[in-house]
Amino acid sequence: MDVNKAYELATGLRGLAEFIGDNASVLPEGITIECESWINTWDRGVQPKEDMALILRAGMAHEGCSITKEYSDYAFRLALEFSPSVICKVKTQRDAVCTRTVTGTEEYEVEEPVGEDTRPQVLVTKTRETYEWKCDPLLDRVTESAG
Repeated sequence: MDVNKAYELATGLRGLAEFIGDNASVLPEGITIECESWINTWDRGVQPKEDMALILRAGMAHEGCSITKEYSDYAFRLALEFSPSVICKVKTQRDAVCTRTVTGTEEYEVEEPVGEDTRPQVLVTKTRETYEWKCDPLLDRVTESAG
């Protein structure tokens, strides 16, 4: 990370900490801080797999930081928790850090309209691929969350 960007982020976070400290008596109890950052595969110089590994190693080395990984069909997230109320999530495209492997197929049923009329329905059997994701071995060291 560029030193100026790091300084800007640290200054902003210190400002937020001061705001919370100065206004604790008027802020509601339920406030949490959750930041998100996206590592875009289309940004020049970005290497999502390597960048995620660097973030993971830094988080593992930082005392008091717990890390979980979260998935969706599209995204992979590392959630770095510094306290129950302060979480930073770093996201990227899942296929940038994991490889999708087709493991087979499965059949499922769905009701579809018959012809142009949407009222009559017929049960149709369709087939879809089943697959598994294989991620960088370093990422396997982190607990999965329901995310």
